[in-house]
Amino acid sequence: MELTGNYRHELKYQIGPADHLALRQRLKAVMQQDLHTGADGRYTIRSVYFDNYRDKALREKVDGVQRREKFRIRYYNEDLSFITLEKKLKHNDLCMKVDAPLTAEDYRRILQAPGPWMLEHPQPLVRELCCKMKTQQLRPRVLVSYVREPYVYAAGNVRVTFDSNIRTSLFQREFLNGALPDIIATDAPGVLYSSGFALTLVGLSLVTTLVIMAVTSNVVLSLGMVGALSIVRFRTAIKEPVEIVFLFWSLAVGIVIGAGMIPLAVIGSAIIGVILLLFANRKIHNDPYILVTNCTDENAENAVMDILDKEAAHCVVKSKTVTTSGIELTAELRTKTASSAFVNAIAQLPGVETATLVSYNGEYLS
Repeated sequence: MELTGNYRHELKYQIGPADHLALRQRLKAVMQQDLHTGADGRYTIRSVYFDNYRDKALREKVDGVQRREKFRIRYYNEDLSFITLEKKLKHNDLCMKVDAPLTAEDYRRILQAPGPWMLEHPQPLVRELCCKMKTQQLRPRVLVSYVREPYVYAAGNVRVTFDSNIRTSLFQREFLNGALPDIIATDAPGVLYSSGFALTLVGLSLVTTLVIMAVTSNVVLSLGMVGALSIVRFRTAIKEPVEIVFLFWSLAVGIVIGAGMIPLAVIGSAIIGVILLLFANRKIHNDPYILVTNCTDENAENAVMDILDKEAAHCVVKSKTVTTSGIELTAELRTKTASSAFVNAIAQLPGVETATLVSYNGEYLS
């Protein structure tokens, strides 16, 4: 898809009520309120964000991946006559947004499954979303709504917004329902586990050991290494945490070889390489999968669970959404064998509309 938007800088900060009041009073003296706001200078935004069952977009955001993208659908002030599909891109420190108009009926059809109508849609962004939904298993995952207080400074093309009363819900199918119950969004008590970050910690520990072994016996070398590392600046975007290990590994090996400790560089690199290889290739023997089924009634749901009890070594229901149109069941399972033929059997059950099996690495199994 050809990008037609403009790149911009976007900075976000979390502030308290006191800072909000102080900043708002100062901004009113130099900036104008957005023309789309109401009498109170605010408007509401409701968005539904797309992600896969491995939370790829969320993890890239948390890990700070420099080149990433996300899709969302949103509307303002409960006005369903103006709904937009947006694709937001992040390239290093610059952001860009591309949007396309949608109708309420378009969103309802997107909820069902990506169909031929999306590939024939006049908006290129809708066609791109269809491809991403099929290849990356993107689906509406989380609903977010909040109140925005915007200020603009036209001369400098500057925009400052205050977002408050941030709320969330997992009832994506009720996105168009203005009376949808939601909860205040707060930080989750748990943490996201990243195998790449864990491997980075192990690698950095080994590289640091290599460097310390080289400098402990030579004070002059240690001072020179501090001076050398102090002028190192990384201008290349780091996409994965493991890349940091290889950057510092190469620096450490170069310094050790330059100091004349070639055996230490060779043996240390061999040990680091073997340990990283062992950790990188460590995989769970029986990989988990996500099965998503859409059933018309409870009988079809029970039939699906009967098959899973027979075919899966372990099965846990992760979510269940019940609407007037049917039941969407999401289950995490570990298969007894490598065969996925049981998915075909589930799809042929009476009352089962769709059955999708997704591996945890985001690949689609047909």
